[in-house]
Amino acid sequence: MIDRLLRLYPAAYRRDYGPEIADVYRETTRGASATVRLREAAGIAGHAVRLRLGLGSAGPLGAVLMIAAPYAVAAAAVATAVRLAWWLSGMWVGWAAHGAGAFPFTSLELGVADGLLAATHLLVLVGAVTAFTGRWAPGARLTSLGLLASALAMLVFQGVHNDPVMLSTAAAVLAAVVVWACPPDAPPAAAATRTAGLVALAAWLPVAALHAGLLGVTTDYGAWPLLVLAVTGGVLAVRSRSNGVREMTAMALACAPLAALSHWMWAGQPGPVLAGLALLPLAVLPAALIRLLRRPRASTD
Repeated sequence: MIDRLLRLYPAAYRRDYGPEIADVYRETTRGASATVRLREAAGIAGHAVRLRLGLGSAGPLGAVLMIAAPYAVAAAAVATAVRLAWWLSGMWVGWAAHGAGAFPFTSLELGVADGLLAATHLLVLVGAVTAFTGRWAPGARLTSLGLLASALAMLVFQGVHNDPVMLSTAAAVLAAVVVWACPPDAPPAAAATRTAGLVALAAWLPVAALHAGLLGVTTDYGAWPLLVLAVTGGVLAVRSRSNGVREMTAMALACAPLAALSHWMWAGQPGPVLAGLALLPLAVLPAALIRLLRRPRASTD
């Protein structure tokens, strides 16, 4: 098996490190169970694929994913929390309309679909909280698993909540891929995950207050979370004194769940969603301007 796995690596890397990887694999799996061998093989295959795709921390794509991953978790958590709130409010309306002894859904099938979707939503939220509290690796795995389970549930139970199935599924899968693709040799620092958690809170709290009737406006149609993510990209660019391209790309990769949420809240109209996405490049313009102003002037002597 190890010989087939080594073929997944780029030729130069396989030539330099292949024998060492094979020796470690054989030593680790000698006398081990099938589960252990499968886990080690999956780890080697994942490492090889990352190198093939340039997803290591030393590559430019890996550097972007290191920024994007915690904010993809934040975007997934916000979108999931909003959807879960709608589900709970739907349950409350059904209970109020039919009484405490009545089943609050229109059909058993819809009740099962809602229950499974809610379970996947809770998995995403538990994973996000775990990641934001300093346990990135298990939190990222739980979040990715919850997103993929949510995508599968949406495909199986199409039309639940009038969701645009393909867009919501694609957004969940993309977010899961961004979180998974974060280079394991350079996980987000604890400060970065805490900041992403605060960003998620700042994006979600006003929306929650709005839906609770505590604000003077009726709805934001998903614009506020996108704005928060865009401003965060600009702030990160200013702090790193970059031109903002890397941060803008990271936020564009991270925002898929929020874009799908906005599309759903706008009843499928793409115009407002595209306007919200336009905030991403606009938000890093101040960073580019600050970098230009800080650039030392050439000597005239």
